[in-house]
Amino acid sequence: MTDFDFPGARWWKVDFHGHTPSSFDFGGLEGQDTRTEVTHRQWVLAYMTAGIDAVVIADHNSHAGIDTIRSEIDSLRTEGHPGFREMRALPGVEITVHGGNHLIAVFEEDTASEVVNG
Repeated sequence: MTDFDFPGARWWKVDFHGHTPSSFDFGGLEGQDTRTEVTHRQWVLAYMTAGIDAVVIADHNSHAGIDTIRSEIDSLRTEGHPGFREMRALPGVEITVHGGNHLIAVFEEDTASEVVNG
């Protein structure tokens, strides 16, 4: 699918809780510092290969992955990468709140990462 501008309803495949390689515990156990070899580009391509239409970038208490993921999507589109398919990246963050609980905040697609950081 390459066109998101259409009338009517449709089903979307959305991941509402996507940690990027920018998240300190990406690929590991909850709350444990993990180092990974996965790049942001590989992360984006994995989502595209899985047929995901939109992902909420919800790194732990951080906005660090938002601009990098947006940039990778744009680069793949510009390059005409064979694995590219349109995908929306919604800025968000997983906030640790009282008692160690987590709250997912989701913002509008064009929200600046610094607004999420605030």
